[in-house]
Amino acid sequence: RSQIFPGCVVGVLEKTGKKIVFPFGAYTYEKDAKTVRKETVYDVASITKSIPTSCIALKLVEEKKLSLDGLLSYYLPEFQGSYRKEITIIHLLTQTINFPFRLSSFSHLKALEILAQLFNANLSDKPGTAFSISNSTSILLGLVLESVTGKKLDVLAKEDFLVESLAGKIPSVNVSAATGQGINELLELILLVAEMENL
Repeated sequence: RSQIFPGCVVGVLEKTGKKIVFPFGAYTYEKDAKTVRKETVYDVASITKSIPTSCIALKLVEEKKLSLDGLLSYYLPEFQGSYRKEITIIHLLTQTINFPFRLSSFSHLKALEILAQLFNANLSDKPGTAFSISNSTSILLGLVLESVTGKKLDVLAKEDFLVESLAGKIPSVNVSAATGQGINELLELILLVAEMENL
């Protein structure tokens, strides 16, 4: 066969509330690989870069509350890094900002110190010239969304995309009102995922 992926779990939620789960395949392609079961959990990893973060941004663009050509520094004046007057929302959405570091390299720092690294980063390339998927870029976009709406990212996700049971699991921060606690939780989670993905 095509070997696109060795296995998966598909879930269906009927209108009645009945949940149906279908497991398929195995963990890997090896003959002795464990079989996927209904209880098998997969790491969704970078899916929160697109859902809800990028989707919410696109919705705000459609509602004319956010401009694709708008400068990051307009929405997030805390950003003082290189290309401050060139980085736009489209660069955040297209992941065409190349940070010279991985967030996992800052695991020894406190949350606000990590944000300081993001806000003062000297980018490796001019915005729009290099594609580089990064948690750092998505964090900045999430902060822009919170700035524009006055709502935390988890609240926005709950309102627009996710069912109640999932919404509380999305980390969010509010830089202007940061006590450090929410930011710490977010960055600890991102650092953990970054280490697993080696982003």
